[in-house]
Amino acid sequence: MKREKNRIHAFDVLRGISILLMLMDNSQKFWLQPSSMWQVSILFMLLNVMGANGFTFIAGMGFGYSWRIYEQKKLDPHEIYQKSFARTFVLIMLAILYNCFMALAWGLSWDAIWYWNVLQCIAFSRLFATLIMKFSRKIRFVIAIGIIVLTPVLLLWMEPRYKVEVGAAIVYYIFFHPFNATVSICFGFLFYVPFFIIGSLLGESTRDIETMQAKEQQKGKLTPVSLKVLRLWVCIGVALFATGILSGLNLSSHEYLPLIPGMNTFPGLHITALPQFLITNSYAWCLYCVGFEIMLSLVLLYFIDLNGKSKRYWPLAYYGRYSLTIYILYYFFLLLPPCSFFAGSLDWATVWIAEILFFIGNWVLVYALDRKWQGKASLEYQLELLGGLLYEKLQGRSKASPAKQELMRETLVTLEKEAEESLIQGKSTNYLDKLLEMHTLALKLNEKEKAAQIKARFEAFKANR
Repeated sequence: MKREKNRIHAFDVLRGISILLMLMDNSQKFWLQPSSMWQVSILFMLLNVMGANGFTFIAGMGFGYSWRIYEQKKLDPHEIYQKSFARTFVLIMLAILYNCFMALAWGLSWDAIWYWNVLQCIAFSRLFATLIMKFSRKIRFVIAIGIIVLTPVLLLWMEPRYKVEVGAAIVYYIFFHPFNATVSICFGFLFYVPFFIIGSLLGESTRDIETMQAKEQQKGKLTPVSLKVLRLWVCIGVALFATGILSGLNLSSHEYLPLIPGMNTFPGLHITALPQFLITNSYAWCLYCVGFEIMLSLVLLYFIDLNGKSKRYWPLAYYGRYSLTIYILYYFFLLLPPCSFFAGSLDWATVWIAEILFFIGNWVLVYALDRKWQGKASLEYQLELLGGLLYEKLQGRSKASPAKQELMRETLVTLEKEAEESLIQGKSTNYLDKLLEMHTLALKLNEKEKAAQIKARFEAFKANR
């Protein structure tokens, strides 16, 4: 895998770790005998710190990082929101289609279309994050922590009432449906949106650090300002991690997912309660997990992208780059031979042989996607394409005043000159950035032919880079 400019490879590695843990959990549920289900519960309890919640956190990091790039390019705020809403709408449609497939594949009831699976959590978290981007970073952080703290209060009111009272039932269906999942682990919007918001804040800071490092031309050595930002995030991560553990040391038997019954299927084991910070979706668990995710992100960011010395990340980066494709396709793989032959038939030891073969098969798939088709056959590429098309439609409907149109045409000419200068000077990244700005302006001016020509130049140059 080539080390691309303007791509944070730590994001790919984090996604790779997360998707591997999710694959391991769901495939073991499918393959294990009922007597070996204790393994799933124990592994889930210990490793869920970077499972679906981590996947949501990393999605937020990518969102914040991209948003900050748009701001640094001085794009019109209205245009940034259009970009975000277009991609969010496509992701929401995918989440609904995914839920429909799951309902049909597992014989669930019609209301499974509104199950809070991880894709739906990410899609609506992205929508919510877009709506609050007008607030400062401090306020958004407070919103995230407020949701973590207040959600248990809402649950305390809702749990005894949602089956008998209309108001509680509405809250349940909007934010938490289903409360306890049997076929696939579902989450609940309010449990996971804080992960996305805090991830987006770290993503914005990541872009700021990257920009400062490039400005000072520092490689492998952090500038004083970058170091200050990193130290702040280290403090935040440690504080949240420690707060989650210390506030969650009390034992509880109240679970939102049945881990204790699963662990008790191990012969001779009888657990009646767990520390609160290990109980999925509790407030202490949220703080503990998001703190761990911040610290892990900072470590990988430093050694892979800022320091630039570690190049042993690429196997995981393949998984991370095409994580969404893998997540969608692996359900098909489980339902088809040879994976379907082992459903409910493997014990706690033999399942690892199937896991290793399964992981290797997925890795070969993503390797082919990256090498042979340059990722164009992936779901990520197709979603980006659909989001871009929708954004172009939105841009085509936006009309500027004659005076503004004239100013935009002058800017287009200036950008053309700057792009050519960048090309002559060998500044390929700057050249591509100028082409993107030109493409956006051409769309705003409704000059579709010129926009198509600029897009063709961009893709041709990127392909030959």
